[in-house]
Amino acid sequence: MNSYVPVDFAKIRIGVKSVSDTILKLGDYKKINPALGDKEAVLRAIHYGDLEKMRDISNYFYKISGIYQRLCRYMAYMYRYDWLVTPYYSNVKPDKILDGFNKVLLYLDKFEAKKFFGEVALKVIRHGCYYGYLIAKNGTVVVQ
Repeated sequence: MNSYVPVDFAKIRIGVKSVSDTILKLGDYKKINPALGDKEAVLRAIHYGDLEKMRDISNYFYKISGIYQRLCRYMAYMYRYDWLVTPYYSNVKPDKILDGFNKVLLYLDKFEAKKFFGEVALKVIRHGCYYGYLIAKNGTVVVQ
């Protein structure tokens, strides 16, 4: 029979400090940056659709809040970003089909599509948009 025993985290000590010294209160965000950490400013930016302010607020919380950062990264990498290659052919030797299929798969593997699309999704979540160039180079794709 297990009985629940409450734990008083304020009494836990790490060296000379107690755990209460390491807790960040939500009001501290406002003290760090009043323009971005204020709840009213955040709600005002959302209400009026101030995209630039919302982008600044998102980047601020991404840098300062581990919870917000983990949530953004979780949402960005939640999708698997798999691909499916279907060969289409007519009157071609089976060896040529396999060679072409292998080249396409190698091209996609070098591109690291899963990593790239996760990074793009993270930028979209943080900034609300993504701008970039896809450049085919040396049998792979370079993103700039």
